[in-house]
This record gives sequence, C-alpha cells and structure tokens, in this order.
Amino acid sequence: MSNMEYSGHKYAQVNLKYSRRSHALIQRMLQIYFREGMCLLDVGCADGMVGKLVPSSFHKYLIGIEYDVSLAEQAAKVYKKVYQHDLDILPLPLDSESIDIVVAADVIEHCKRDKEVTKELYRILKPGGICIISLPNIAQFPFRFQLLFGNFNYTPTGVLCEDHLHFYTLKTMRELLKRAGFHILKEEGSGTLYSFLPVWKTFLAPQIVFLCSK
Repeated sequence: MSNMEYSGHKYAQVNLKYSRRSHALIQRMLQIYFREGMCLLDVGCADGMVGKLVPSSFHKYLIGIEYDVSLAEQAAKVYKKVYQHDLDILPLPLDSESIDIVVAADVIEHCKRDKEVTKELYRILKPGGICIISLPNIAQFPFRFQLLFGNFNYTPTGVLCEDHLHFYTLKTMRELLKRAGFHILKEEGSGTLYSFLPVWKTFLAPQIVFLCSK
C-alpha cells in the first residue's frame, strides 16, 4: 500500500499486517472528512493510533483519551492534548458539542458501560459532526462454527479477546449506535475474505466500521 495524497498532505502508510483490518477503513474515512482546523478526539488512543494514520501536520488537531498512563504519555508527545482517564468514569472530561470528529477504534467493547459511553461520544460531538466507530463481530462464521461444537475460547487479541466485556452482532451494533442518537451513514467490513467477497459482512467480516453523524 503506497502513501496517499489528500488536500496536499501525505497520509501515513498503514502497516501491511493491518491493511485488511479496521485501521485502513478508518484511514480512508478520515481522508474524506478530516480537514485542517477540525478537532478530532481519539478515544482509547493508546500510543496515538489515529496519529499514525494521518499526516503529521494534523497532529496539532488531535486530542486523545487513554487510561494507561505510559501509553497516554507517549500519545501526548504528538497530540495536542491527552486525557489520562477511565472511559467508564462518566461524564468524560470534554465539553458538550466541542468535537468535530470522534474516532473510537475497537474500544467500546472494553467498557463496562458501553451504552453510556456511546451516548457520551454523541454528547461531545458537534451538530453535523462525524463519529467513526469500529466494533468486533461475534457473528462471523468461525465463531458460529465454534459455538456449534460447544466452544467459546477466549484469545489474547482479536474478536474473542479476553479483555472484551461485550460481544456484538451487526444488529446489536446498529441498536447501540442508534440508541445513542447517531445516524448511521455507512458500514464497512474488515478482513481479507470480506475484502474479496464484500456481500455478507455479518458472516464474513471480523470487524465492522461505522461512519455516523449527529
């Protein structure tokens, strides 16, 4: 995958091992909607996930929230501001209608209060703002077959990550977002198989990336 030009700015190259995952889908959405001067919130930013997907000249418009102290300190080296904060402690430390774009990449499923956290993301988003949320799909075919044979085995990473507190199907993902108030504009599936056969995301895609508006 080559670097991409957008509005005169070169977008970061996505690591090839992530090229079939939600990272590439999020990056493409940011290419369309993220403009200079906008304020973008990276929820559960780790060491600066979104910063690795956008031009370095955009880092000054990035705000992050991260619970892990060491990761928050790393992200703070390139982001305008990073809040070291537990997402389950609400409200979040941001003003209502203060953010242009919210990105929550594979983080909501880790929250005890997933519904309340999603509503908080809606609260802080400006009217007409964009929210990009990726969620793991428990209805993907490998997990259906595992359940058929009585297996539900947690793994260190992935959809069955042992740190996940919630599991979603495409239907329950939509319900989560709509109940928070979001309008779903687009749904994209990740995964190698889905990229070659993009016809049945609920069965083939391990992650679903939602583009939503307020």
